[in-house]
Amino acid sequence: MGPDHSPRLGNVHLMMPGLARSELDQLFRHCLALTGHREDAQDLLQAGLERYLANGPPAAMHPVGYLRRILRHLHTDQLRRLGVVTFEALPDEDRLRGVEADLEQTVVDAATLDEAWSELSSLERETLLLWAVEGLSASEIALQLGEPRGTILSRLHRLRIRMTAWRSRRDGGGGDV
Repeated sequence: MGPDHSPRLGNVHLMMPGLARSELDQLFRHCLALTGHREDAQDLLQAGLERYLANGPPAAMHPVGYLRRILRHLHTDQLRRLGVVTFEALPDEDRLRGVEADLEQTVVDAATLDEAWSELSSLERETLLLWAVEGLSASEIALQLGEPRGTILSRLHRLRIRMTAWRSRRDGGGGDV
């Protein structure tokens, strides 16, 4: 993901009841995955934390999961306002059966991630972050993002193909992304 993507949040963690510094760092990485730019990620995180403090989490939800949902909705709202919403085709469920085990065995190295990061959409960066960096399974990602598991599996499958192409191109094998 490039050099130093840790948030510069000052003493915000002192004002965030129930959230550890590591969780705030995790949320910043999530914002960075959504926006692709450090300054936009900081703005998104601040807006999300303000909304979290104003509303508080529902009793049945984990604060980090709730904040991720807030951040994703705020980002989607911003994209809608700018008219930049992207749409993805529905997955072919039969084609995806048994793919999850292969996906979870794939290792994404830092060099491939650095090369790919700027070329991915915000949905792809978000999914890749939750899967490769945070270590969530496709089912956990689907729960976090409120999307069908098949959609997440399809997105991970396409990412795996692209990562393999980037890795082979970087290692001198040519190949198109």
